[in-house]
Amino acid sequence: MSGRKAPECSKCHAPVIFARTPAGKYMPLDKARDASGTSRYAVTRGTDLVLYVRVLGRGEQPRPGIEHRHMPHHATCPEERKLPDAGDG
Repeated sequence: MSGRKAPECSKCHAPVIFARTPAGKYMPLDKARDASGTSRYAVTRGTDLVLYVRVLGRGEQPRPGIEHRHMPHHATCPEERKLPDAGDG
């Protein structure tokens, strides 16, 4: 074991993965695959061992055995959904 801590959300501490977008930025996604099949984000591991994410087109399915659906973490993070307190800001 490498002793390196697995990535987690700094707000809710849920496990996340970071995948590179076509624009070269890293996007946090839920570590667990999207079992509901509703996510439009397909993740694959490149030959360089980096995770890559792309948006699926309307009606498009992930490539079997190569890509898997993952939800963007900002869409599922319970801390992101909380409204600010009336005293904030």
